[in-house]
Amino acid sequence: MSDVPASEDEGVERIRQVRAEHPNLSNQLLLRFDFYDPRYEGRRLFSELLGTFMLVFVAAGASLVNARFGGAAVPYGAQMAAPGLMVGR
Repeated sequence: MSDVPASEDEGVERIRQVRAEHPNLSNQLLLRFDFYDPRYEGRRLFSELLGTFMLVFVAAGASLVNARFGGAAVPYGAQMAAPGLMVGR
């Protein structure tokens, strides 16, 4: 049996079946294969674009703010750590 449901009804039915067999599983574990579902392609693309924009915005923004305010407004360590802190959970 494929992990990707053929239809939405089949996917919902599969989730109900797994929940009945394993009532203590979280939704995250139950829906772990949703990433491969082609119905969510738009969400994946939007997430990639938004994440890339925010990463570039934070990385370039720290340098631009520092340059605008004389080179001492944002410490070098903060400029380097800002993108990493944005990406990390």
